[in-house]
Amino acid sequence: MNKRGTRLAIAAMTVAIVAIPAAAFGSGGSGTSGGSGGSGSGGPTAVVAPPAPAPPQPAVVPPAPVVPPAPVVVPPAVMAPPAVVAPAPEVAPAPAAVVAAAPPAVGPGAVPPLGVTPPAPTAPLTPVVGPNTTPLAPTPGPAPSPPAVADQTAPGIALVPVAPVAPAAPVVVQQPQPVVKADSIRVSKCWTNATASGFGAMLIKASSSNPTAQLFAFRPDGSLIGEVQNGGGSRYGGTVMPIQPYDPRTVTIRSSAGGRTAVATGPFQVQAG
Repeated sequence: MNKRGTRLAIAAMTVAIVAIPAAAFGSGGSGTSGGSGGSGSGGPTAVVAPPAPAPPQPAVVPPAPVVPPAPVVVPPAVMAPPAVVAPAPEVAPAPAAVVAAAPPAVGPGAVPPLGVTPPAPTAPLTPVVGPNTTPLAPTPGPAPSPPAVADQTAPGIALVPVAPVAPAAPVVVQQPQPVVKADSIRVSKCWTNATASGFGAMLIKASSSNPTAQLFAFRPDGSLIGEVQNGGGSRYGGTVMPIQPYDPRTVTIRSSAGGRTAVATGPFQVQAG
């Protein structure tokens, strides 16, 4: 409520308080004014004005709640782990070359090193030989030690080991293979009635010096005509070959034993008996 509304309310309450005693305690007509003695009829009653209506109360708007600001959380920065630097490996110093000291010279004319007093030479003992003494065999002295070899390696030069020599491969001597002598082939018939451009029959009779060998007939171009019976034949006196597409002019007989021979073809012949 503001100050103006408060003042209006106080003024209305003051008017009401003043009007109430005037209405309750109004004086009657006096006796001297022609009324009968005693309390005359009352005069005009004071009209009490109703209190003024209170001004409308302004709507009380509750203050909006204060929303506290959300705290801003800043995540801590991720610190990268420090780089670990591996220490450099320590390089061992190269060993110093050791030069072997030359052995002291030994001999009658050798000069002793400084600070060393050579021993005094001793006189050889004279053997006493008497009539009852037996000469003693000479006592062998210590075996001479091999001469020391000084290290010839100069400082800073590394020794290179010599690669071992591989043993020589054994020599394998192959035995000579026995020479197989090829068989000999004899052809007594090689007949055909085929022409250079026409079909015809063929009869071949051949034998080998090796009775177990197999014989085969071939054309000049290397194509196979067929197998020939070794040393025999049919009732026609030889092996009847398949029908030939043309006259090959020359037929080569090959043996499984290594022999071979070539013969010319000829026409069929009539033989007696």
